[in-house]
Amino acid sequence: MDPISKGEMFVGFLFYLSMVTSNHALTLISFPMQAMVKSSKILPVMLMGILWGTYNYSWKKYCAAALITVGLVIFSYGNSMSKMSKEEINPFGIALLLLSLFFDGLLSTQSDIEKGKGTKTHAFHLMVSNNLVGLIFGLAGIAMDF
Repeated sequence: MDPISKGEMFVGFLFYLSMVTSNHALTLISFPMQAMVKSSKILPVMLMGILWGTYNYSWKKYCAAALITVGLVIFSYGNSMSKMSKEEINPFGIALLLLSLFFDGLLSTQSDIEKGKGTKTHAFHLMVSNNLVGLIFGLAGIAMDF
């Protein structure tokens, strides 16, 4: 099997950033709020794919993505919008979730770019790169706490 490429390591780095921002947001907002925001992941994936020229969608797919997102928001917080606590609308927590969605969009686009290159990208390589980057940064984070 081929060695892990720099592009695959970059995919691992984006995955790590997405997970760190999403998990840290949970310390500031409720899980249902995070689940609702992360459910709209399709929108940043579509946007990043368009900006990088990786994807090309028809107007029907844009409408479907928008309707799915609106439906999830209505389903999750239909009549309880006025009952949200300050914990659920923490601006820094929401900013972290939006940053996580940005990294999710980049991650999806970069993964497809790696798959589209001349060399064959194996799922094994992407898993190893995700875990290797997580291990390196996780150990660095632990070392900084001591």
